[in-house]
Amino acid sequence: MGWRLLAAGLSAWVLVVGVGAASGQGDAPFESHGIALSVPAGWWTSTSRMSSGVEPVLRLTLSDRPLHRTARDSGPCYGGLARQIQPDGVVAILREALGADSQQGRFHRRSRHFVLPARRAGEDNSCLGDHATLVIFHQAQRGFYLWIAAGRLARPSRIAQLLTVLDGMTIATRR
Repeated sequence: MGWRLLAAGLSAWVLVVGVGAASGQGDAPFESHGIALSVPAGWWTSTSRMSSGVEPVLRLTLSDRPLHRTARDSGPCYGGLARQIQPDGVVAILREALGADSQQGRFHRRSRHFVLPARRAGEDNSCLGDHATLVIFHQAQRGFYLWIAAGRLARPSRIAQLLTVLDGMTIATRR
């Protein structure tokens, strides 16, 4: 029984760390559930839930460093991830609305470029801190919630790199 638990845990770790982890030269392609993007070399992706929230369904976490879910990541709150991107990291979390929550009237058409507004001292967006935003959009007849956040010392070039990756993301119609 112990070996089975160890094997299951190791398999889960490989899934989290291995899904789209980019290392070496050039970008690595990421594709899951009709969502595709190019992951910069050395960046990390996961399709595993990063909070206890079940809906909307997590489709992608993208960061310039490996992250792991903690007890602070509960429901729509990502307090544990926020600590892991400090002081200079970036993260994007994409969740898809399904069922009754996916009504097109709730979502805005996807803009051509994503932005991360300037830091707003004292505000806290989904426990990701004061340099975070939530973008609610639809594309390809699907509705999404996208959280974008940066550590307090994140370089503007690193933030721009994250936004460029997100701008290049393609989303296919669900089959």
